[in-house]
Amino acid sequence: MSPGLQFSPHHPRLIISRAQIEELKKQIETDPISKRLFETLERKAEQFLKTDPVAYKFDGRRLLKQSRHCLEHLSILSLVALLTGDSRYSDRAILEMEAVAEFPDWNPAHYLDVAEMTLALALGYDWLFDKITESQRQKIAKAILDKGIAPSFDEVAREKWWLWWITGTNNWAQVCHAGMVAGTLALAEDEPELAERVIKRAVENMPRAAEAYAPDGAYAEGPTYWHYGTSFQVVLIDILKSALGNEYGLADFPGFLESGKYILQMTGPSGKYYNYADGRSTRSMEATLFWFARRLNDPSLLQADLAIMDKFLAAYEQEDFNDHYRLLALSLLWWKPEFTARLSGQRNLPLHWMAAGGNPVSVHRSAWNDKNAVFVAIKGGSPSSSHAHKDAGSFILEAGGVRWIVDPGMQEYHTLESAGVDLWNMVDGSQRWEVFRIGTQGHGVLSFNGAQQLTKGNASIVRFQENGAAPHTVIDLTSIYEDQATRVWRGIALSGEGTMLLQDEWTAGNAAVTVRWKIITEAEITLDDAAITLSQAGKQLRLQVLEPAGVKIEIIDISKPPLPYDAENPHAHIIAFECRTDAHQSGTVRITAALVGEKGQETMPLATKRLEDWSPPLMQRQAEITKKP
Repeated sequence: MSPGLQFSPHHPRLIISRAQIEELKKQIETDPISKRLFETLERKAEQFLKTDPVAYKFDGRRLLKQSRHCLEHLSILSLVALLTGDSRYSDRAILEMEAVAEFPDWNPAHYLDVAEMTLALALGYDWLFDKITESQRQKIAKAILDKGIAPSFDEVAREKWWLWWITGTNNWAQVCHAGMVAGTLALAEDEPELAERVIKRAVENMPRAAEAYAPDGAYAEGPTYWHYGTSFQVVLIDILKSALGNEYGLADFPGFLESGKYILQMTGPSGKYYNYADGRSTRSMEATLFWFARRLNDPSLLQADLAIMDKFLAAYEQEDFNDHYRLLALSLLWWKPEFTARLSGQRNLPLHWMAAGGNPVSVHRSAWNDKNAVFVAIKGGSPSSSHAHKDAGSFILEAGGVRWIVDPGMQEYHTLESAGVDLWNMVDGSQRWEVFRIGTQGHGVLSFNGAQQLTKGNASIVRFQENGAAPHTVIDLTSIYEDQATRVWRGIALSGEGTMLLQDEWTAGNAAVTVRWKIITEAEITLDDAAITLSQAGKQLRLQVLEPAGVKIEIIDISKPPLPYDAENPHAHIIAFECRTDAHQSGTVRITAALVGEKGQETMPLATKRLEDWSPPLMQRQAEITKKP
């Protein structure tokens, strides 16, 4: 064994130990939440007994779905086997490991597939070590080494770009390093030098990926990829701690621990995510938040998840597969029963919140723990970021339990790749930006002369106010449109219980421009002289264009976008109008609109002010706060 790394000499050593297994058995008997989680795991394990092992079957260019099936199967079957002693579960898990070991490869050309498969077999091998025969161990260990870890040191593959994730800055680095470290630590007694090499590589490179959380916890790739990347970084941290007693500082990066609160801020009163970038609005239970709550000793992080737990676990028990739950077994390991007595308090989270970083976001809401609360969220950022869309300045709005202003969200990759779309070319003018849901055309943002936002641009939050009569956020979008106007700002404000003010300002450049203003809704739309009325779920919201006067409103059905490979957007419409600005037109041109809910107030304190006068510059306010004793 390498003198540099002192491994736990016993199995299991990954995330759970022998002593913890015995404690967990007692916990399931006495703690209702532990019992409920275990019941779901046991029911799923029973279902898996009736299924065949995963097959070597591709979905487009990916084996990833099969890897995720395998991770779900092995984590649940192995843990239930440990907790019940029932050999049916361990036998079925071993059968799956042997089947996967016989695959010709785990698809190293798309290394996420390898990483998740390696983690799956590492957990199964480690947790069921005493149940696996010597010949089976050799077969499974060889597969982990040859098909999981060895390709990550393939210099030929590195030249072919397959291994870019090693020094990567996004979720791939988190997922792949976690899988590789898990594989080597499962085999640590047989491969100590390899384990040290793989761990050293991960620890040295993870700071690049962790920059996605700095400085405030707003994960640069958005909520959906927060779920993915953060889940695997947490797994990596816990595996290192359990096997070596050392986290190597991987939980100490700026913003990382704060990101548990970020994901709560990105959840609207409806229970849906703010689904910007390549994101989905659907939110399920987050097993990862069980780790954050335990680590921070903050059960309030789990209030939302525990409130929906019975509903979502019951649905999961009826599903054939939901990849969101493939790490569900870990939530049982991370749950602290003593949290139950502390769950009744209010969340220690602000109503008005912003985060800077590579993809800045802000949120304004009227209340927590109220499904009818008003909630508005807006983003800046750059289309050049990983998984980004041309959506700087886009926002969503909820009120009265309804999401009135929507983002269409991501389109599933395989539907575009199978159509031959050059999806991952991020340069301006590439086919990626023609996809309706990805380009400027599919978001509630300004467009100038019908052009796309600029990939090289980067929009930042320049004003933010969390108190007073109208909490607000102002974003500087100038670099996103720098070839079309000399200055572009957008502001949102929340006034009273149900009024949102949206204000856009720009200064003309060297040529005349036609500026198109638009928002996207799934509500029914009624247009009259006074205002636009949106109706949905028995509720109403009014849209009033305060200036300029007399605009010609267009209602555009986007349920079926123009290109044959575009995904449909059921019930969705664009509400739009255009304004023309002459070249060198003096002064700032402004569009101001109000969205007024049923409890909204007609008075809007900021409606007559320029955006720069809404509040002091953010940098000035931060300096003033810093000077205070």
